[in-house]
Amino acid sequence: MKILFVVPYPFGKAPSQRFRFEQYLEFLEEENRHYRLAA
Repeated sequence: MKILFVVPYPFGKAPSQRFRFEQYLEFLEEENRHYRLAA
């Protein structure tokens, strides 16, 4: 499965992004889900 996150801020810069999805990125990697961030 491939996932694309289209986000308004760079990775690690906005607390709201961390709350919404950045905190789950490690879990996605553990489950072999491939994702990409597009700012």
